[in-house]
Amino acid sequence: MKEFTQEERLDITVALNMRCNYIETGTCHLSATDVQNMGKYAPPEAKINALSEEQMELVLRMKKLMKKLYV
Repeated sequence: MKEFTQEERLDITVALNMRCNYIETGTCHLSATDVQNMGKYAPPEAKINALSEEQMELVLRMKKLMKKLYV
């Protein structure tokens, strides 16, 4: 099987990160941590969603995959 180039791994990592952010906050630009750190200065459209157990597991799996890809 062909290995991914560094650029391909970065592209996949960015896409996974955007998907995680969308699940967590409804926007691909901000993570739940970003919104929490921004406090009252967070944009009105950015909210931290209550996640189901399946969603939490999916986010964790994607974050593990991102770490694995971006070494």
